Amino acid sequence: MKLFIITIFLLLNINLDSQEDPCGLFGTDDYHLSGYSWDNPNLKYYFRNFTSDLTEEQIRQVFTDAFNKWANVTGLAFTETLDQNEADITIRWHTEGSFYNNNAIFALTYYPTPFHENSGDMEFNENITWKVQRVGDGSSDLRYVALHEIGHVLGLCHSGNSSAVMYYPFSHKLGLIQADINGITSIYIKIKAKNEFMNPDGSISNGGIVNVENQDYYTDGEPNNEKTITFNNGSQRRFEAKEQNFQSIERKFNPYVQHNGGWFFNDGFENVRIGTSEIINTNVSKGLFKAIYLYKTNISLIANTEFNGVVPTGLTIGQIFQYEDGLINAPSSYQPSGSNINYKFSYWSDNFEGLNPRSINPIENETYTALYKYPHHSNTGSFANSGQRKVIKCDYGYLHLVYESMGYVWYERSTDNGASWHIMNGGKPIDKNPSKSPSIDFYYGYQRLIIVYQTWAGDNNEFAAIKAACFKLGELEFTTTVEQSYLSTYSEVNYKPVVGYASNDKIAVAWEDYGVWVKTGVLSFSTNQVTWNNIVGVDNNNTANINPTIAAYKTTPGTATFHLAWQNNYSTIRYCNLTEQSKGSFLVSAVDQVSQGCGFPVNYYPSINVSNSNNVQLVWIGTPHYGSSYRKALSRSRTTGWSSSFTQYGNNILSLDVAFYTGSSVVSWSENPSGNTYTNKFIKYGSVRTAGTTGKDVRIFNASTLQDMHLVSFTTNSLPYAFTHSANLNSINKDNALVMASGVQAVAFKDGVEYFFRIGDINFNGSNIDFESFEDTVGVLSLEDLNTNLITNSFTANENNSLVYSIEYGVTDSVLALVRLQNKFISFRVELIDQLNGVVLAELNNIQMDGNNVEKLKTATFNFNITGLPNSSLVIRLKVNNNLEPQYAAAVIKSDESVLLKNNPVELNLSGTAVITEYSLEQNFPNPFNPSTIIKFQIPKDGFVSLKVYDILGNEITTLINEEKSRGRYEVNFNGSSLANGVYIYKIQSGDFISSKKMILLK
Repeated sequence: MKLFIITIFLLLNINLDSQEDPCGLFGTDDYHLSGYSWDNPNLKYYFRNFTSDLTEEQIRQVFTDAFNKWANVTGLAFTETLDQNEADITIRWHTEGSFYNNNAIFALTYYPTPFHENSGDMEFNENITWKVQRVGDGSSDLRYVALHEIGHVLGLCHSGNSSAVMYYPFSHKLGLIQADINGITSIYIKIKAKNEFMNPDGSISNGGIVNVENQDYYTDGEPNNEKTITFNNGSQRRFEAKEQNFQSIERKFNPYVQHNGGWFFNDGFENVRIGTSEIINTNVSKGLFKAIYLYKTNISLIANTEFNGVVPTGLTIGQIFQYEDGLINAPSSYQPSGSNINYKFSYWSDNFEGLNPRSINPIENETYTALYKYPHHSNTGSFANSGQRKVIKCDYGYLHLVYESMGYVWYERSTDNGASWHIMNGGKPIDKNPSKSPSIDFYYGYQRLIIVYQTWAGDNNEFAAIKAACFKLGELEFTTTVEQSYLSTYSEVNYKPVVGYASNDKIAVAWEDYGVWVKTGVLSFSTNQVTWNNIVGVDNNNTANINPTIAAYKTTPGTATFHLAWQNNYSTIRYCNLTEQSKGSFLVSAVDQVSQGCGFPVNYYPSINVSNSNNVQLVWIGTPHYGSSYRKALSRSRTTGWSSSFTQYGNNILSLDVAFYTGSSVVSWSENPSGNTYTNKFIKYGSVRTAGTTGKDVRIFNASTLQDMHLVSFTTNSLPYAFTHSANLNSINKDNALVMASGVQAVAFKDGVEYFFRIGDINFNGSNIDFESFEDTVGVLSLEDLNTNLITNSFTANENNSLVYSIEYGVTDSVLALVRLQNKFISFRVELIDQLNGVVLAELNNIQMDGNNVEKLKTATFNFNITGLPNSSLVIRLKVNNNLEPQYAAAVIKSDESVLLKNNPVELNLSGTAVITEYSLEQNFPNPFNPSTIIKFQIPKDGFVSLKVYDILGNEITTLINEEKSRGRYEVNFNGSSLANGVYIYKIQSGDFISSKKMILLK
């Protein structure tokens, strides 16, 4: 409440009562002051009696008129009262004292002297005959005498101005002249008071309540919305600017000089008082006093949400007077109208570190924006970049998740195995500046973990930087800069940083920036810093390297080792490791081209992980050409070296991940069967399982047991985009064992070209036929290993049989293959074999490529109707032959659907065509040859077989076969490396069948 008081002092000439003065007073100048006045501007008068000369009504009218004349120039208020006890002024007629037998004194009036028992008394001489008209000299005209005596009771003495009402001798005037007015307004001054209200729209309003001498006055409707009040000169008066509600807005006095507050005089710019309650010295100032008010601001809330955008909530989160500190409190949760999303408060958009509630100092009605987050949801492609580890399960059993949403990086944790999730860092992003591409890793003990991400180099510095946020026991301990660009801004690049956290607090961060770079260091939570080593550019700083992925070997005691893989252009997947040396340095190994031999020319999105025994599993996507919908998940393992075989999983792969449990790896991936439909799958115990989640992007939590592992999938089919979790992987079984499909792939690669052949989806008489498992050896796979291992499980034929399967074959670079195959060949044969005796019952396919015949990618599906097969155990074998001297690789193909592309099946009848019914000796291939060639023959029945080689003169060079053979097709490799160039003859004899052919050795 704001108070204001005025004090007025004047120099007084006081004339004492004189018996010669008919009213007992005397004066000579325009006006004289008694020195006394009324403190109260609202005076009450009381008639103690009335003269008998006039009626009461006449008397009352006379005094009413007289009081009004003085009221009009002073602002004093006069009211008759019927209670003498509350009267300020009393009026009576008598004949006592000075009036006794005396008609020379008309009236006797007492000044308003303090503490005087007759103060304010007006006495009239009853010896006088009173009239209300002018008679003779008019001395007994009550109208004039009353007007004159009221001047005395208000504190005026006689005036020397003969025209004045207060003149002595009497002027007999019935109206005040300026001399009277000057005199009375020297005693009583008019003070005006009003309020000035600043409105929220910037306009000014006047009105409301003014409080003077603890009395409220309503100024609305008053002229100029001002209250005029009269005070006696020389007094001190209390004005108060009271807190009030005006135009439905709470108002209070503005005491702040710096904000144009205080009391102002005569609407001027002079700030005369600044307090709420003020004392006005009325001899100094008389005029208009204006109190400046401020208003209680309304603070509104805008919610910046993930999925509903920027929402004016309509909520008032605080009401605070202008220029004063006060709290605003955003609701901890908010659900927009018409939405089923219950968002959680994260932080104030203008103050990342600000608390909620927070203190503000508003100038006007203001709107504050708060960011509201939907936990465990994101509005962006949060799990993009398969190589970045987004989820971990630490040694406490807690689950940790990092992702991007709303242009910031978020970190969530679950301490109840995923039943509930909480946004860490106080519900805020881990950085107040725009951030993206997070990756996470941990080390054992104290929930130590590190999150790397791309962000601004600093506040108001939009150059791109990679930073690391280091957490311990769930709290952010510190953030450090890994690397900063001085050329590229945040929005121009995506570094896709990845991090590994190894034993002894060793860390490694890798990223792409015109090549793949890695930086190692030592993390210290005791000093809250990372001691970094120099940056290393891997693979000779190859600028085509992108999409790094990293895994840290964590076992203690053990040498800190980081396994790093990346994508070179969109062609190959490469790998190296970094092994700790003395004094914290790391040795970078040679680069391996891990995808070489996988059979796909385009390979991308690698993801790597490592077990506690330092076994590495690397997965990526392979496809015939970029943009193809034919995409496979490829996997290769490493112990002391890389395995000689690959594994292929799934169809139409979009993203993939790999994790370990107790030394075994689990590969997971998402498939896109059609449109916006996605399924998430994983491989367990050699079989493909469907996880039940349906997100486009998928990650898998590492764990010590399969029961503790599960997938997390990011679903983007429709808003709001959510993270969903599968059941534990141990509880998920095959959907239908009968539909499980499998196949194998054989690859020969040399001089930048890979020649591949795939066969799968084999079905014999309605049953799926799988391939035998073969040992995944480390190192080079020989041709003999390849031709021995790529064979199916056995099956038994009936009288009439149906055999269906698909094949794919081709080269990774058809143009280069034509060059490499000049005078060279490679063939892939699919054979139906009697398992008991190894006889080839039928050659189902014989695909041969040479310098004139190359296929980029060819697919076919066959449906054989076969009769006349022996009642025996049969197998199908893939056999490779060539004269390239290449390296070899194999792959197992797994899916819960078809493993290969499907075409309309080619219908074939083996009866009388492919089943052996006659003897035959085929021309060797290749021919000419150097140094080896293949000789094929077939016999329609069991018998003794002799196959020999002669020179052109008929001399026997060698015997290739000389033994009993069962019915079937056979092939023999003849090596002429020890022979001279020339023409040679090979000859076969079995029973009555004799045949010979020429061949040329040309070195």
